[in-house]
Amino acid sequence: MTLIEKLQELGFKKIKNNGTYIQVLDVRGVKDRFSFTIIYDIDKNEFYIMAHKSSSKLITEDDILRNHNNTNPQMKEKWIELKEQLKEFDIVMGDIYN
Repeated sequence: MTLIEKLQELGFKKIKNNGTYIQVLDVRGVKDRFSFTIIYDIDKNEFYIMAHKSSSKLITEDDILRNHNNTNPQMKEKWIELKEQLKEFDIVMGDIYN
């Protein structure tokens, strides 16, 4: 099974974004203060996490795992679960600071 097939099995949807294709999974937990989108950039072979608050911004994996003020417990659980389900693949987080 390829990574793309596995992502689709896990609920990711393929969409076209600025001329390239990405896989996205929206995470909206009942207990989370904000909503999140996990993005897999097919061309770059990198994952990104977008936090949706009053505006949207890319955040780091550390931001999710730190779970500051317990604002995203379900997203944290989903991310840990996702990484476990994808452990056979090389998971690379994109550099949001470039």
